[in-house]
Amino acid sequence: MTPSRANEEALCVSARAQNPQAQETQLSWAELQNMTWVLQQHPGPMRAIINQVFHNARVDIPSSIVDTTSIMTLLSLVSHPGP
Repeated sequence: MTPSRANEEALCVSARAQNPQAQETQLSWAELQNMTWVLQQHPGPMRAIINQVFHNARVDIPSSIVDTTSIMTLLSLVSHPGP
């Protein structure tokens, strides 16, 4: 994926190692839109950046979002092996 910049900060998207797209070197925001996201609750600065990046790419924000303010919850969900 080509790095995206929002408010002069580099944005890095990470996924669990078992994610089917984890081996891809280039993903579009449209492809990422269809995945489940674990994000800071809205309104939060990182959530605003993510929303703006999708808006700039002319892609709807993901419909599957898990909202959390807990870094431990975020890490637990991302590290879960999934289905």
